[in-house]
Amino acid sequence: MNKTKLILTIAIITSLIILTPLVIMLLVRLSPPDYLQPISGGTLKEQTWIAFAGSYVGAIIGAAGAILIMFRTISEGQKEKVENRKYADYLYVRDSIEEALQSIDESGMVTVITEMFALLDANYRIPNLTQFERDLSHERITYRKLLRALTQTIIPNQDQAIDALKSRFNELFSLENAFKEFVNKIVVDNNIQEDFYKLQLHIASLTDKLYKNLVEDVQSHHYQHDENCEPIKYSFAKHFDKLLYLTPPNSLSFGEEDAKTGFGLIYPQVMNEYSRIYAELSSSVSAASNDLLLSLKQELVM
Repeated sequence: MNKTKLILTIAIITSLIILTPLVIMLLVRLSPPDYLQPISGGTLKEQTWIAFAGSYVGAIIGAAGAILIMFRTISEGQKEKVENRKYADYLYVRDSIEEALQSIDESGMVTVITEMFALLDANYRIPNLTQFERDLSHERITYRKLLRALTQTIIPNQDQAIDALKSRFNELFSLENAFKEFVNKIVVDNNIQEDFYKLQLHIASLTDKLYKNLVEDVQSHHYQHDENCEPIKYSFAKHFDKLLYLTPPNSLSFGEEDAKTGFGLIYPQVMNEYSRIYAELSSSVSAASNDLLLSLKQELVM
């Protein structure tokens, strides 16, 4: 009940208490006692009035006590209901966070990064990109479930912690999108699936081919970008624009072949960068999740 309704209710009850005896007196044609006349009363009318007034006041006192008890019971019931809802919200958010963090662990990013590290090695194996795509899709689904839980909670004072967690997740997704784009540029766009065994016999030729295609993409902006045509934060183009200025080495041998470009030098650096950033962002998501859960717990016990 808001403040306006409470004041209106009290005013109505007070008016009824004051007006009721007056109305009754008019109906039964009884006159109230003269002002401050002896309380005992001598006439029949005075005695009747005193009896009525005593009964009426007693009824008011009894009713007031019952009303106070009722409002207190309602208030305590509402408070208990709110506290139960807050605790249920906490459990739902906690479970949603755990599911989202588990989906990150199972996203396949670490596996694909490890496999792509060996691109220029003789033991390289093409990652399962179909499964990788499904894992990333599942990761986004669990994140949307978490967003629903955060939107529906009634636990107050969580905006700052929630915004921090959303920011960490968005940064992680941005990196994953860029890495997926990077892997597709190498494996899919360059038809490595079809020429895999042949190219493995000619690693130097493969590096020159990848250099040519990736540099052309950087020059023509064929990569993920925002509405201003600027590379997104973790786009592979952020790293491979270095190839535009890298002086080809005098000699970069792969077996019996020499590479004509510096792809073999910059590629391990880029993979190390993706690995490092992913580890940092994964840790930051976990830390932001723990901060949010701690904030929720503190609000519950207040």
